[in-house]
Amino acid sequence: MNFLPNEEVLRKVSREHGYEIPRGSLSITFRDGQPEWHFLPVARDKWKGTSVPELAHIMGHPKGVESFHVTPARH
Repeated sequence: MNFLPNEEVLRKVSREHGYEIPRGSLSITFRDGQPEWHFLPVARDKWKGTSVPELAHIMGHPKGVESFHVTPARH
């Protein structure tokens, strides 16, 4: 595995699109020898920012991201 995810990059991309990842909401497990990140992006303003489908599209582009799930949450 050559790709190492970066928490600060994840947070920066989320902020740029209207979301925050609260401290304590990020967990990392390993599945089939690969890191699997779980986090909860929270919209800063439900009327502004990127839609959930667009956020999923953006998050899926970085090299090394093999798969992901986006589940909207009400906060």
